[in-house]
Amino acid sequence: MATPPGPGDHAWWSHVPTDKRRGLQWQSWKRRLRQRLIRRWNVVAAVAVVYLLLCVLLNVFGAGSLISLAVMPLLLLPAVTLLAWWLAWKEFHH
Repeated sequence: MATPPGPGDHAWWSHVPTDKRRGLQWQSWKRRLRQRLIRRWNVVAAVAVVYLLLCVLLNVFGAGSLISLAVMPLLLLPAVTLLAWWLAWKEFHH
């Protein structure tokens, strides 16, 4: 994926005072990061990573039986989703 142009790539950049350039670059970087973070896929991935980190922390601190309960939704969600889809498909097509 191509990187969007930063503020330094525009023709007007030469007219911006040098003492304000750093602030504008920082604002532009924050705006791009915010736009990336609010995409649905990135939010889902971030939540899954945080959840897995919590599971790893539980495992490190010796909560072995609790870790199996914590990881269970991640393992069962695709199977339950497929089952629900199949049942709905079967109901409407037969």
